[in-house]
Amino acid sequence: MWWWDKNHPLALYMDIHRAPKGSVAQFEGGKRHASPGWTCEPDVIGDFRTMPFENESFQMVVFDPPHNIRPGGPRGVNGLMYGALHPDTEQDDLRRGFAECWRVLALGGTLIFKWAGKLERVKPHFPATPIVGTRVPRGLQTWWLIFYKPLDE
Repeated sequence: MWWWDKNHPLALYMDIHRAPKGSVAQFEGGKRHASPGWTCEPDVIGDFRTMPFENESFQMVVFDPPHNIRPGGPRGVNGLMYGALHPDTEQDDLRRGFAECWRVLALGGTLIFKWAGKLERVKPHFPATPIVGTRVPRGLQTWWLIFYKPLDE
């Protein structure tokens, strides 16, 4: 949802599912809870825990995993739009996600990570120390962190 130019020739958007425009809408009390213009149309259908790319394929990777935890998996508008982690596998999923991002990131590349929630949930899985990022989150505790993969790794 925060892409500025999804059609940029260097951009490759991956998501675990496809949802055509207007496919997600829920009404409660006469109010719409999702934009009728919302869409999820990735270039590649794939799972962040097992990416279908060769090692060191990208100079930049943007990692924006689901941050909600739901025992039954994604449900409702928020679950369909943003995904959800299962409480029994959350930590392993995040560990695998970071490992995959680091694997597909080229030496000298940049990993941009977005997280909404307590940083303690993801910090044990960081592939390196962030070089730049949010120090004090605002609002809903949204964190933006940037990692650099050294040339000599």
